[in-house]
Amino acid sequence: MKTSLFKSLSFTLGLLAGLSTPLLGFRPIENEGRDVVRAFEETFLVNSHLELYRIYVFEASGEVKLGWMYLIYEYKDDKVYGLWRILEESEDLTPATLLNIQPYERPGDLFLYDRKLGNLGKLSARERRGYLSDTDWHLEDIQDNDKAGMDFFRDGAVVLEGTYATKITSRYKNPSDQRLSVYGQAIYYFSAPGNDFLKLELHDQGGNFLKSIRAANYFDHGTEEHPLSRPARIEIVNQQRGSMTICVKHSAAFNLELPEDIFTTRRAKNWSKTDDDALKALLKPFKEARSS
Repeated sequence: MKTSLFKSLSFTLGLLAGLSTPLLGFRPIENEGRDVVRAFEETFLVNSHLELYRIYVFEASGEVKLGWMYLIYEYKDDKVYGLWRILEESEDLTPATLLNIQPYERPGDLFLYDRKLGNLGKLSARERRGYLSDTDWHLEDIQDNDKAGMDFFRDGAVVLEGTYATKITSRYKNPSDQRLSVYGQAIYYFSAPGNDFLKLELHDQGGNFLKSIRAANYFDHGTEEHPLSRPARIEIVNQQRGSMTICVKHSAAFNLELPEDIFTTRRAKNWSKTDDDALKALLKPFKEARSS
C-alpha cells in the first residue's frame, strides 16, 4: 500500500497547511504540484514502519536537551495510524505519547499523554497547536496531510540557496480543517530537475514565518520493487522561539507486525518503559533495515 513520504520528513512530515488563494500567489490553472508530490511519495512504499531517532533540542537560552523519539505508522482500513513517543529514558526531555487516528481526506483526532501536562486525552482545537514535549515538533505534525484533504500548487521555478528548485504551496480543501491548524501556509522546495525534498517553510495563521524543516543524508532502505528512501537527519529551526531540534536516525524496521492494540487510546494512555523496550527489540541499525 502506498503511503505518504511526507511522513518521512512525518517526518517531514505530516506537516502541511495552507492559506486562501489570494495570499498564495500560485496559478491554480497550472496545478502540477500534486504530480511533484506524488513522484516524491513513490520513493516510500510500505504498510508500516517503526523508527527511532536521537533528539537534540537547542533552546534560545543556550541550553541543550537530549532525548529519544519513536515514529510509528501503519496504513490500513483506509486510515493512517501514527504514534510519536518521547521515550521514558529521554534524559532531559519529558516523556510523552502522541496518538493520531486519521481517516483519509481528513485531519485526524489527536490524543496526548504527557508526563508534564498530564493525560489530556483527545485534544481540542486549541490544544492541538502545542508542541511535543520540549521539541520543535508541533503536535499536528504527526498527521499525514497528503491524506488530509490537501491541495498542492506548483508555484514555479526558483533558486534556493544556489540550487534550482520547484516551489510547491499547499492548502486545505476544507476551510473547517484549515481552522484546526496552527499553520497558515506551507511551502515545499524540491530539487529541479528531480524531486528530492530540499526544504519546508511553515508560516502561522498571521502570515509570520514560524519554522523551517530540512531533511538530509537520505538512505535507500528498499529494493527495486519496493523503493524506500528515508532521511537520516531532520533539522527544525523555529524562528519564533529561537530554538532548533535535530533528529538523527538510530534504527528502523519496515513492514513489520505491530502489536494489535498499539494505536488505541487505552494503550497510549498507559504506555510505559516496558512498551519502549518491546519496540526496541524489533529494530535494526537503520543502514541494515530493509523493506520486505
